[in-house]
Amino acid sequence: MLYDSRQHALSAETSPLPGVRMSFKPELLPWEAGAEMKFSPEGKHEPEFPEEFPFLLASYSFPRDMPLTPNYHDYLEITYVHRGRGVFHVENKDYPIERGDVYIINNTEFHVVESKDPRQLKTVSLFFMPELIHSPGGPPLDFEFLRPFYDKRIEFSHRIPAKDIQNEVMTDLIGKIFVETEQRQDGYPLAIKTYLCEILLLLLRYYQKRRPGVRNYTEKRHDFQRLRKVIVHLHKNFQEKITLNDMAKLAAMSPHYFCKFFKRNTGQTLTEFILRMRVDRAKELLIQSRTTVTEIAFALGFDNHSYFDRVFKRLVGVTPVEYRRQSADGAVE
Repeated sequence: MLYDSRQHALSAETSPLPGVRMSFKPELLPWEAGAEMKFSPEGKHEPEFPEEFPFLLASYSFPRDMPLTPNYHDYLEITYVHRGRGVFHVENKDYPIERGDVYIINNTEFHVVESKDPRQLKTVSLFFMPELIHSPGGPPLDFEFLRPFYDKRIEFSHRIPAKDIQNEVMTDLIGKIFVETEQRQDGYPLAIKTYLCEILLLLLRYYQKRRPGVRNYTEKRHDFQRLRKVIVHLHKNFQEKITLNDMAKLAAMSPHYFCKFFKRNTGQTLTEFILRMRVDRAKELLIQSRTTVTEIAFALGFDNHSYFDRVFKRLVGVTPVEYRRQSADGAVE
């Protein structure tokens, strides 16, 4: 993502000259609407990385009206909360979102951001492919930078509270990465990688102070792959009748084991996951079409209008009719 320096994300006294301190102002970044993030049919976020340098700095603004279905991606993610509050759902864990918090997400974890801010939740994210820091067969020392992403432990927390991270250092490094991304001077990929490694070192030292028992990443990756066929099927057929037995068979598991397996890896039951997918689609139809609420309910696999209303209100906070009205009035951001 490229930014125009004329948008003043850097303060007026900013100078590209060596030795002059740059003052970074995240609040003035050109925020991209989180609702416009693009996902594949299987719920995978696939940003366009530069071919020669798999790294992106992205600033997102999340309204309360966001998709509810968890997603995943192939890259590693570090997200800094600039403003707002909400809940970060990662697999079967729910974390409060507060200003200054940092979150790390790896490439096997289903997650979704839920904004609960009357304004908008704003985050600055660093997306990068693991091989930017360490490739298989590379120096073992380089892998240490990525260890927090892979040594997922029983008591592991994806959230680093603002009070436990060096916020000024964090925002300064993000600012330096922003400047390099903006100006693209000679050697800028090396500069970005250097600042990214400094951030990774901060994270590594934070987690090294907390050493609970390890959950094997290889096992976790294997579990993720076993679930992929099920997720693809759900995204293609969520409006149809879907049975537990069919999904368990697709994953080559017993129904009982599949229930626990699915909840552990997505943070939701199979039924809840399907309902969230249906409600996400319903929100689109309520805004983009004149189809009646009853017709939408039946088209998305709900048995009756009242059940659809109850589920929609539980997940979104308002009824479908109220949601459509608020959207038409511009009240839904």
